[in-house]
Amino acid sequence: MEHVIDGCRVQLAHLNKCSLMKTIFFGRSNHKNFYKNIKTKENGELEEWPEGFFDQKRQDLKELLEMRKCVK
Repeated sequence: MEHVIDGCRVQLAHLNKCSLMKTIFFGRSNHKNFYKNIKTKENGELEEWPEGFFDQKRQDLKELLEMRKCVK
């Protein structure tokens, strides 16, 4: 999913239309669901990174590194 959002950010930045992008982050905290609208700056950067947003890649890489240590 991250690569889809990143691709949209890049393309809209090239077209100078980042204001058209809508990114909604869904999460859970204290046993409650929530959502957060994340705006995109004109250069394609996201205005904020809520905790847990785009963390899956980092978590997966960490797990793979840990598995590599066990194989050696």
